[in-house]
Amino acid sequence: MPRGNFAHPRPEETSIVGGFSVIDGKVVEDASLARIKWLVQEVFREVAKDERHWRTLYKDPDSGEFWELDYPHAEMHGGGPQRVTRITPQDARQRYPELK
Repeated sequence: MPRGNFAHPRPEETSIVGGFSVIDGKVVEDASLARIKWLVQEVFREVAKDERHWRTLYKDPDSGEFWELDYPHAEMHGGGPQRVTRITPQDARQRYPELK
């Protein structure tokens, strides 16, 4: 589980993009990636998955907002670091038909 002082998404945040570096041959995640991992493990609730497109839909139980986790760097091994993006309920229903 990621450690640290992490915050829930702020109203003005629409996307959180993770990153990492390779230091002395080891992958070291940045604060944004650690925060994403904390959000999906401890705060958000998974509501749907699209394995074909490597994305997962989460809902923030406090705000009721949908957040989509994806891997924006397809050229990297494993899709690279994760990103979460706030999406509208309409977009969520369109991308995840099981929500209808």
